[in-house]
Order: sequence, then structure tokens, then C-alpha cells
Amino acid sequence: MMPGKKFAPGLDLPITLDRTASTSIYRQLCEQLRRAILDGRVSGGTRLPSTRTLAQALGVSRTVTSSAYDELFAEGYLEGRHGSGTYVRTDLPPLPRQTPSLPNTLPRWLEKAPPLVYEATIPPQAIAFRLGIPSLSSLPLRVWRETWGTVTARLPPNSHGPTDGDPTLRAELAAYLGRSRGLACTPENILITAGATHALDLVVRATLSVGDCVGMEEPGYPSAQQTVLARGGRLLLVPVDENGMQVERLPHGPAAPLLVYTTPSHQYPLGTRLAVDRRLALLTWAQANDSLIIEDDYDSEFRFDALPLPALASLDEVGRVAYIGTFSKVLTPALRVGYLVAPPQLCERIRQLTYLTDEQVSWPLQQMLADFIARGIWIDIFDACGISMRKSDASWRKLLHPSRISRAYVGWKLACMFILNWNPQFRPRASRIWLGSAMSSSPLLTPTILVPLTVLVCFWAMQAWRSLRFFTA
Repeated sequence: MMPGKKFAPGLDLPITLDRTASTSIYRQLCEQLRRAILDGRVSGGTRLPSTRTLAQALGVSRTVTSSAYDELFAEGYLEGRHGSGTYVRTDLPPLPRQTPSLPNTLPRWLEKAPPLVYEATIPPQAIAFRLGIPSLSSLPLRVWRETWGTVTARLPPNSHGPTDGDPTLRAELAAYLGRSRGLACTPENILITAGATHALDLVVRATLSVGDCVGMEEPGYPSAQQTVLARGGRLLLVPVDENGMQVERLPHGPAAPLLVYTTPSHQYPLGTRLAVDRRLALLTWAQANDSLIIEDDYDSEFRFDALPLPALASLDEVGRVAYIGTFSKVLTPALRVGYLVAPPQLCERIRQLTYLTDEQVSWPLQQMLADFIARGIWIDIFDACGISMRKSDASWRKLLHPSRISRAYVGWKLACMFILNWNPQFRPRASRIWLGSAMSSSPLLTPTILVPLTVLVCFWAMQAWRSLRFFTA
């Protein structure tokens, strides 16, 4: 603590009194209290300590604090309440705090940091065409409360939990993944993470050095690409067609990427599935080139047009696949819980990372999810979502059937692509307008909502056609 600096009791407000200054001590105290009130550090309605208590805390006579309070009373900053004490008046307009001006150039410790891209804030009353926002209508409030009541009926542990996650949740996940996705995994192979992107980041941090290459689907998941770039990796973009990633495009030998990130069960954003022959080819390629495959199985539970294919990791017999899953698409992304199934050596490496950084999901949340799976609530939510999604899909097909808009049903989302082929002299202005609508809130997609959305899409198509006629005229 600096010489002369003390704190006003009950306010956490530093007060510095300089006895050698030409300004009297009581005026110094008065000025500092006045400035704290005006800039909002001491808000309206705050009770101030008594003059005796403040004098003892600052090591001054009571005359000093009484004189300071009297001046602030006279200026209208304070008010007294009979039998209660001294308070800051509530009708004072606070002045904006002065923030230090920031330099125009980056500091040295940020100069070499790679640029990052983040999702812009959606303005109010805007139509958000975004993916991955589920409806909560399939989660009964009664069940939610009961589950939390079960968890909170006992005290939490008095120590740090395991770095790889709660054993109960990992055991339930191992059993569930064995039944639903064909993964022959044990709780020791599973790590609980704060979502799918966090799981990917852990794998990247555990394996990559700056400049290492990572194979990514093109088009692919932007956040995954940004995660790799933020850790100093290089991207090798691999084209995607109707059968998924074109595995034959992956280089061999020294040029082979260290990691390959793929969404084989439901490619993002095109919705295709990686064909079985390509799955086997990708596993063969990974073993031949000593590379690791990262399988992001972000929404495999939501297949209602066909039976889901087994996970790519279920075909892996030599430890070449790290499997990522999440609870965000079924429940809500607000929970921030995912999981990673990885080979033993990679699991141990990530445990060391999470031990150093203390990146763990809270114990009550893990217990709640374990109870969800054990009681079968997890499966009930799937079934309820599936019924709602089939109804939504039928509504979309009925509404769009007479139109000429090209449409592709990608799982539980609708994707429309308008390709504008401009006149050759306007080729730099040629563009693709990809509309990936946020149909993840499928249970809410009643015809009342679908009709205006469809009209909006058709309106955009009409505007694009008019622009095309203008430039080709």
C-alpha cells in the first residue's frame, strides 16, 4: 500500500491524504469523496461510514471528517436520514468516467499475435439466420428442476475434480456412445470439455507446433479454422462434394498434414455424409502418414431422413481418430459442455494441459448431465426433437414444392444457394449468396413462421434476378 493511502471502511475506496501538501487535509478528503461520487465509484443511495469510523480508518481527527461531510452536505451531494446515517443523494446525475486514450499502434506483446475473427453481435429485431440454436420446448421445466434438485441434495466435493471430468459422467457417456455411435471406448478415453470448440482447441494445443499443417474441409466450419489459425497452424483446404471430403486430394509423405478435421456424419455446412469407401480410405491414409483425424460429430443425433452411419471413430482400430461431441445441439449452448474421445497417449497429454490451465467444467453441471443420461431423459429429448423436426421438414417441403428455388435438406436445416453469374466484365463482382437458415429451432417452425420466411427468401431471389438483368442489359 502506498504511503498515505488508506481505504474508507465499507466503500473499498482508496483515500490518499498528503500532510505535506498546501491544501488542507479536510479539503483533500472532500475533493476525493466528491470525485468518487461524480464518476460513479460511489453510487447514489450508498451509506457512508460515520465521521468517527472514517476518522479512525484514515488516522485523522474527527474534525477533519466532519468538516468534509459538512461541505458535501452544503454542496448537495449528501443527505442525512434520521436514525440511519449519511447517504449519497440518489438524484445526482453521474459524470462519465474518463478512460485513458489508447495508442494507435499495437504493443510489442501483441504485434505477432495472429488476427482473430469473431461473430458480430446481432442487432435487436433482426432475423438471425444462424445455426446451432436449439429449441428448449423438448426439455420440460419439471424435469429440469427435478434433476437439479437431485444434484443439489448433497454437498459438492471439497477438492478439485479429476482433470478429465467427473467419473460418473464419463462412465455414462462411454455406455451411451457404445450404444448409439458404436464406439468401443472406456471412461479413461473420455475427457469432458467446455464445448466442441474447446475440445478441438485442446487437441490442437496438444499436438501442433507453429507452422504445422491441418487439413480442413472446404467449405467448412469457420470457427474450427479460426481455432487452428489462432494456435499458429496452417490450413490445407480439401474440397467437399456430394460424398463428403475428397480424401484422394490429401497429400502423402512429408507434405501430409499432421491433423485432418472432418464432419463425416453431417458435413458443415453442405450436409453431406462421408461415404463408407472414403471413410476407410481416410483411415488408411492417416495410418500410412502417421496423422490424426479429428471427427466432429456435432449433431449426429438429428438424422431423420435416414439411419445414422456409425461414427468414423468406430472403424478405427489403431488409435488414429479423436472424436468430438457436444451437448449444445440437444440441450442448449449456454451449458458449455462437450466431450472428447481420444487415444490414450493424447488423453494423457491433454490431461497435463488441463491440469496446468485448470480448464474444467463445473461439478454440478456434470452431475446433472450424468443423471440425464442415466434416467433416459437424454433419449426422451431426442425422440421429442425428432417428431418436431419431421413435422418441420414436411412443412418446408409442402411450402417450397411449387417454387423453383433449389433446395437441399441438410439434416434439420434448410440450405438455399443462389448463384449469380454476372456478365464477364463484372466477374470480380460475381458472388454466391449462401443462406444457411437457423432452422435448428425446429420445433418452433410452424407454418405461421415458415410462410413469412419463405416469402423473404423469394423476395431476395427476385432482387438478385433484377440485379442480374441490370448488369447483363
